[in-house]
Amino acid sequence: MAFEPGGGVGRRDGGLVIGPGACTIFRGAARIDGFAWIELRLSALTGAWIHDEPDDHRKLRFATDGGRHAGHAQDWLALRPLIPGYPREALPQPPWADAARTFATFAATAGDDRIGAYYGVLLPWVVSTYRAHLDDTSPVADGPVRRVLTGTVQGYEHVGFAEGLRDVPDGLPWLPPLSEWHESAA
Repeated sequence: MAFEPGGGVGRRDGGLVIGPGACTIFRGAARIDGFAWIELRLSALTGAWIHDEPDDHRKLRFATDGGRHAGHAQDWLALRPLIPGYPREALPQPPWADAARTFATFAATAGDDRIGAYYGVLLPWVVSTYRAHLDDTSPVADGPVRRVLTGTVQGYEHVGFAEGLRDVPDGLPWLPPLSEWHESAA
């Protein structure tokens, strides 16, 4: 995901620029790929938790949220751009080096730590990350991306996951902010 060939227009170093925050088209593509990867992991995470969750209400919540994440992943996968020279893998790639390990650590939580990790850390982090990317897009140039971001954020706000991030349960890694996990895509 650290790929950005020169030769484009719009920036002194030759990279194409989208959005008011000078997000290059390649960084935007890497973010979309990262969002798809994250939503796929969240869908798998909640789906796996259903099998060993003793509380039926929690099972239903995880099943509902897993379906929501799968839908968001489909939205992101449909927006993956076809840019000449941009490496597009068959499956989206992790957005940062140890992302798979980070999500594996979250997957290993149980009971109330699982609830705290998911509803108190993961979902608010996703909302804040999407909001940050929304601020980095242009209504004119990034219409489809903005529609997915806006719809997703509004959906999370509707079900009450827009509150601030809470403390991370002991033993869980912190998730990097958007500005850090895509620095390598610059």
